[in-house]
Amino acid sequence: MWGIVAGGGPALVRNGEIYLNIVDNGIIPSQGVTERHPRTPAGVTAAGELRLVTIDGRDPSTSVGVTLQEAVQVMKRLGAKDALSLGTGGDTTLIANNTLYDRPMDSWTAPGPTERKVGNAVVLVKQ
Repeated sequence: MWGIVAGGGPALVRNGEIYLNIVDNGIIPSQGVTERHPRTPAGVTAAGELRLVTIDGRDPSTSVGVTLQEAVQVMKRLGAKDALSLGTGGDTTLIANNTLYDRPMDSWTAPGPTERKVGNAVVLVKQ
């Protein structure tokens, strides 16, 4: 069984229903929901299964990213009962066994993959 205790936002799904609390997170409603970006949504299913997702973006040759509404739909399709956004942009990075699995893009004008310097991470360790 998993539970998520994390700083992030906005919320995407609460109790199985769409719950975008963008204003509470300082996001301008007219832009925050419709702009496409790389995103890192995370959620938990009703059975307690963890869902971590990395969505590339800002590179028209591979992925333009998703809107917040599309991120909600991804998490609902994956069965998330509760979900939130952990990151957007260059901090959307997936590394497993020392291998980078996505193409983090910190800006639309970056010449190539650029990771954002952040002071936090979600780390899963096999026991």
